[in-house]
Amino acid sequence: MLKDRKGVLGALAVVLAVGFAFELHRSSAGFAAAPGDAKQLVKWEYAELGRSGPDAGLRFRSTERTVEAETIEELSTKLGGKNERSWVALANAIGDQGWELVTVGPDQYKGGTFLVCIFKRQAK
Repeated sequence: MLKDRKGVLGALAVVLAVGFAFELHRSSAGFAAAPGDAKQLVKWEYAELGRSGPDAGLRFRSTERTVEAETIEELSTKLGGKNERSWVALANAIGDQGWELVTVGPDQYKGGTFLVCIFKRQAK
């Protein structure tokens, strides 16, 4: 009988550990608390900042719109930011719209040496 209890306790420990691991993964994998303390999946939308072509200006593209400009300050102004030649001013203009920088990397689809910045924000 003691042997059976050890087996049951071992199985219970495994079930609890798996449940705890799943809850830990779920809480860090895009789930957020909703009203009433229920959990729901957070949906994200993404945007990119990069060159609009090899010899062209800059482009900020999301699912809502595409904004193109020849200079940093022009793009910043079109996005509602300061008219400054500054990547920080441009980043702040993008951030003021709720976008967060996710990653920066080479734009492999253009065949050049461009960088592309990927942003995300919670879907509306």
